[in-house]
Order: sequence, then structure tokens, then C-alpha cells
Amino acid sequence: MSWQYILYSVDSGVAHVVLNRLGGDGSHRHPAARRPRHRNKRSIVLDLKQADHFAALEKLLQTADIFIYSVRPMAMARMGLTPERFAELNPGLISVSLVGCGEGGPYTGRPACEDLIQGLTAIPSLLTRTGSPQPQYIPVSFNDRAVGVYAAAMMMIALNHRNRAGEGQHIEVPMFETMAQFVIGDHMGGMAFISPIAPPGYLRTLTPERRPFHTKDGYICVIVYTDSQWRAFGQLIGRPSLLDEDERFRSLGTRTTHAGAVYALVREEMLTGTTDEWLVLRGIRPPHRGQAADDAGAQELVQDAAPGPPRRPAARREHRRGPDRLLRRGGPQDRRRGIAAQRECIRIRGNA
Repeated sequence: MSWQYILYSVDSGVAHVVLNRLGGDGSHRHPAARRPRHRNKRSIVLDLKQADHFAALEKLLQTADIFIYSVRPMAMARMGLTPERFAELNPGLISVSLVGCGEGGPYTGRPACEDLIQGLTAIPSLLTRTGSPQPQYIPVSFNDRAVGVYAAAMMMIALNHRNRAGEGQHIEVPMFETMAQFVIGDHMGGMAFISPIAPPGYLRTLTPERRPFHTKDGYICVIVYTDSQWRAFGQLIGRPSLLDEDERFRSLGTRTTHAGAVYALVREEMLTGTTDEWLVLRGIRPPHRGQAADDAGAQELVQDAAPGPPRRPAARREHRRGPDRLLRRGGPQDRRRGIAAQRECIRIRGNA
């Protein structure tokens, strides 16, 4: 999850020095993953068992704004790298510990990764309720990405606090507890009350009918949600009084309770026209055929959105702020930090 936060920040102009262990993190063996994840970053390799490498890390921390690490706290403590030590080195430093499970919780100290967190937060079980024949994972690393966004928000709050109070702080961002609240926020349901008034689960998102709909010649993604949208849909299908004639469609509450029947109606209606015909009816220009919901369509979408070799967004390139950029465009404090970062990188690389 740390790489996801770093990717957001470097694209916004933040200068990053990535500390790698000997042998790397394994991503160098997967170029397709490495290339988008590591753009705009500077990196060095440190073996913290060597005294001069450890000293180099502490020297970097003395001028850093934020130190992010995903090594388990016990391992960091064995090396003497604790929040107390960080405060001694740099009272303004914001240290961020990215852990699988929160300290003091039931799973303290356990390792975690995307699949395990999906399991702990009941994602595979929820998918069986939507129609999956067996428990399975979502094929997107959404825990890594979502927790990265959450960590970024916490760091911005900490930076704002430092600007106001002049002090740094230590932040723990646990993947399990962070994502548990994401899932509970949708699926707490009647369990939010004491005593519970209904079982957990948001019926609208759990019905097996919620999926891309078949048309005469492909698939289409449709959402009809608010009262005004349902009235417009009723007009479109020749049932202008739908909300009045069928109590299941009358309000958001009744549509949620009868989500299966509601989605089933949309499914049946979509079969009466082609994808382009439905889009034209809604005043939408038919898109590239790659927008069909299948593997070939997904591949075409990627090619359509990013023709040619991967490249950095031109608008963001001007805002990149590596040490060299700090030297050219920053103020006195930025220039001092840029010089220090450049010298440290050069010294460590020379000793490697």
C-alpha cells in the first residue's frame, strides 16, 4: 500500500527517496508492475545491518518530512527504529507505520497481504451472496490502493498539524482495520442497532441481478437509482406510471428491499434493444466497441485510453520535484534539502 501513496504524491510533485533492501522487493522481476509503480522516484539500497548504511538512514531522517515504512513494528524496534528515536532525530518528522493489523488488536503482529485482508473482511463470502458459485477474491488490489489513499489523507492531516503546532507525530495505518470499516460501512445493515433489527448486508449491492445486462448484441452497464431516474426509465420503456402502479418501485427503501425484482426488470428491458440503440435513446454517442463488458473489450479500452508506449502525463511532469527540481526552482529551504538529498544519494551509491 505504501507504493500506492507514493505514486499519488510523486505525481503531485513530492520528492521521494525510496529505500530498498538488498535484493529489492521482487517487483524488478515483474516489469509490467514495476514500470507504473516506480515512476518519478529516486531510490537507494541500504543494508541496515551495516553501521554506515544505518547511519545514512538516520541522516536522511534528520531532513525528511515523512518517513513511511511497512516493516513490522517489532522488527523496527529491534533495530532501534522507534517513534521515540524518530522524534530525537527530527522533532518535525512524521513517521508512518503501514501494518497489516493494528497494534493491540486481535491480529497484532500477523503478516497481511491483499488476499488475506479480502478474506478477513468477508469479501469472498459477500461474493457468494451475489451469485458466485464459490468464495473468490476480487481481481483488483483494492485494499492496497484504498489504504494507500487513506494513508495519504492521514499524512496530509499530520502535515497540517505540524504547520500549526510545529511538531511531528507517529501514525499507524493498519490495513485490516481500515478496510473492515469500509466493508462495514456498506454492509452493517440492521446490525448497527442494539438489539439488531435486521441481518447484515446491503441488499441492493448483494443481489445476483446487479451486473452488466445483456442486450441483443452485447452488454451494457446501467444504473437506475433515484426516484427521478426511475420515472425517466419508466417513460423510456413505455411505463410512465411505474412508481405508482408497482409499490416495489415506489421509493428507495422499497426498491432496496426488492432489489432482485428491480434489477430483473432492467435486465428484461435491456434484452429488447441493442447496446447502441439504448445509448442513442439516452442521447449518448455510442462508444468504441471496447466498452463491452468482456476481456477483449477491456483490452481494447486499455489500448484506446493509452496508445503507444507508457508515458508520464505532460501536465504533471512540470510539477515533479526531485532534488534537482528543488535546486532549480525551490526556495532556500528547498535548496538545502535538495543538496542534502543529492549528496546523500551520491555518497551511499559510491560506497555500495
